[in-house]
Amino acid sequence: MSFETQLKDILRKINDFKATADNSLPQNTFYLDENQILCRERKKGVSRFPYDADGLVVWAPSNGQINAYDSMFNIFRELNNNEDASIAFFGGLRMKNGRFFPVSLFDCHSQLFEETEVKRFVVYSLRYAYYIADTEDVAFAVRLHVSSDKHIHFAFFALNKSKSPKEIYMMTCIDAWLSYLSAGGAFDIMNRFGKRYDNGNFLLRFNGESMVIRRDFCGKCSDNEYLTAKKSDVLGASGRLMSNAESLKTGVFERQSKAANSTDIPVCAESVHYTLDSGETVRREFELQYFHSLNEAENAVNHKPDVETIDSLLEKDEEFAASCLSAMKIRFSNYNGNLNANVLNAFVRTLQKQISFCALGKNYAGSFIGMRDVMQQLESSLVWQPKESRSRFINALDNILEDGRPPRQFSERFSPDKMPIFDLRKFIDQGVWIITTLYTYLSFTDDFSILDEKCGYYVADSANTHIIARSVTVDTVLEHIIKVMDYLCSNIDEKTCCLHTLYGDWNDALDGLGKSKDGTSEYGNGVSVMATLQLYQNCGEISEILKHIGKFKEKIAEYSSIGEKIKNGLLEFAVDVNEKGERRVIHGWGDNVSYKVGSWNDMDGVARYSSTANSFWAISGMLKNDLSMKEAVNKAFNALDSDYGIMTFDKPFDIKTLEYVGRLARITQGTFENAGAYVHAAMFAAMAMFIMGESKQAWRQMELGCVLSHENCSKSPFVMPNSYFKNDEYEMDGESFSDWYTGSGTVFVKNLIKFGFGVCPALDGLYIQTANYMPTSGASVDIIVKGHPIKVVYSNKNKTKRIFKINGKEVSCEYDEIMETPRLFVPSDSITDGMLVEVSD
Repeated sequence: MSFETQLKDILRKINDFKATADNSLPQNTFYLDENQILCRERKKGVSRFPYDADGLVVWAPSNGQINAYDSMFNIFRELNNNEDASIAFFGGLRMKNGRFFPVSLFDCHSQLFEETEVKRFVVYSLRYAYYIADTEDVAFAVRLHVSSDKHIHFAFFALNKSKSPKEIYMMTCIDAWLSYLSAGGAFDIMNRFGKRYDNGNFLLRFNGESMVIRRDFCGKCSDNEYLTAKKSDVLGASGRLMSNAESLKTGVFERQSKAANSTDIPVCAESVHYTLDSGETVRREFELQYFHSLNEAENAVNHKPDVETIDSLLEKDEEFAASCLSAMKIRFSNYNGNLNANVLNAFVRTLQKQISFCALGKNYAGSFIGMRDVMQQLESSLVWQPKESRSRFINALDNILEDGRPPRQFSERFSPDKMPIFDLRKFIDQGVWIITTLYTYLSFTDDFSILDEKCGYYVADSANTHIIARSVTVDTVLEHIIKVMDYLCSNIDEKTCCLHTLYGDWNDALDGLGKSKDGTSEYGNGVSVMATLQLYQNCGEISEILKHIGKFKEKIAEYSSIGEKIKNGLLEFAVDVNEKGERRVIHGWGDNVSYKVGSWNDMDGVARYSSTANSFWAISGMLKNDLSMKEAVNKAFNALDSDYGIMTFDKPFDIKTLEYVGRLARITQGTFENAGAYVHAAMFAAMAMFIMGESKQAWRQMELGCVLSHENCSKSPFVMPNSYFKNDEYEMDGESFSDWYTGSGTVFVKNLIKFGFGVCPALDGLYIQTANYMPTSGASVDIIVKGHPIKVVYSNKNKTKRIFKINGKEVSCEYDEIMETPRLFVPSDSITDGMLVEVSD
């Protein structure tokens, strides 16, 4: 499909569009269809969508402040307040007074007072974004996409909708940062230069890095064309920004500089004038490619963009991106809670995009890949992209240390002669997520060949500050996992049999528990109860894996024994009892159990509940050892409940607790982990509720955590945010710090699959453990389990007993006392292609 045809189709959809409950998202945002999102002007916040290829990520915010980076390499500068966006597109309409009225395609450059009505829209699809500025007579649009060869493409389009000829200009200004620093110093401009060539292409260069901008057009030839390599020629006067550039009124660059260096900002800028007849269109094309070699860049300047190839490849990219998500499909026919079924169906698909982006990319929230972050994302992405997830898992495991310690974060290695950059702070919990992710992968795929894949290790310096060498040791994934497990077990406290927190765990802000009280050692013996519970779970998971494959038999007994010791230690030390005999699961304790957090009496004299330790008491299977603890966990969740879901703590920490809990005490109360609704943690609480049979409350928490239920959201309303803030003093009520890069989306989806629909594979088969309460009369999930596409259909027919059928034949099941629901087990060799499992109430 050509750009013109595609755009006209989108304009038609927008023109015919009617907002209904079946397509509406918060903040004036809508689903045009399951692959296209329409963004109209928001009252609060900004949406964004990522477009990526092999490590390159281009962010397309709804206000047009486009940003891009490739690992640690920043292509466009990350903006601070009152800075010009790197890219600007304007359409100019000739007015009766001879001047032009500038129509910015981006909100960030729009005029304060506009002389004619301009309707702006952003349309996000899986592989492209459209920025549209529609006026009564002329429609302007810019399409952004990133091709698989890591080229950034902008197609700029104008359509005369009126019945008479219209004089317009199409103005573009592109800057590039091209730096390994997101912000620069005062003298950085001395290293920047730009040049335009006789063929109309541009070369921008900064600190030895280059960007070539190739230009072309489709349609009629222009009336006039103005080109310059200096931003001052565009602005027309010092002190101006792009939104009030002098050239916007005239459409003319008084000077047309061929080069810029040191005294000016080098840009690729053009202002091209047309007289468009009624119904006539014109397209300007910009292809951006960056190089680390000047010779390669100079050779690339000689080429022109091939618009037909660009359009063809984009269409194929879009089809491929959609197909990547198609291996899983969730459909609710209705929804009895506060969510709309049709919107929820489309939202889950967008969450799949969010999860795949975080799991499979070469960056995670910046230039690094978080070990625990990527593992949690892989636990979901492996459901619909097992092959790609397998490769990412092996790649991540290739970046641990020789003793089995995974770094907190690692970066992609740029070249064989340069060591990657690692965050080597000793966060204890990185390894526990690796074990669980492998277990989930094996359960879903039955691909035990992954255990034989080879990968290596890295060596850190003696001070543990940076990586100095690639280890000569290369062994299998299975041997890596054993080393990871042994490293974790080496940090079990001798007295309490619980896991040392060291620098911290998933609750990053609570980094004080690991400090040595007397300062004589690097870390004390403070404990993270959550990480301990995860290690307890790992002992069972890895023992199952080793039994299944018949290897490392001596380790099975060892890990089983360690698991038993951890269980006893948790029951003795992690359950706090008050004078009334009431119990609660505590969050952790400091060196030598000198103080507790999340106990009946914390270091500041406050009785405080913690969510994550309570959640993992259920998730880890620890609850099975004493079912009466269910009451204590439920009581904690009731105390932690809020308008935005489960809070991390029911009472905040203040600065007086700094020496005990660490930087959490500096965080504003009601935000992030400091008594805020941290959605990632809240989704684990919902998982725990499902596991304990509290399904109605679990669905309620899913709704509260879901951005769809919050009209005042401040981030993208089509993916999960990381948190919701609530602080009356600072007038915060539901704002979020960030979106996309968060684990809340992956846990939301895992909850739907494993505990809503109840599709929960194990190593030797498949459990169907559909929640004992479902907020719908009908729903289905298409999913691949152990290489077989199957379908699970739920229906509520108001029966007194739950019935399971496989391929139309009723089958027997067992009742799970903890989940309080019937549970069906299907052995691996009984799972077949097209198997239909029907669950009816």
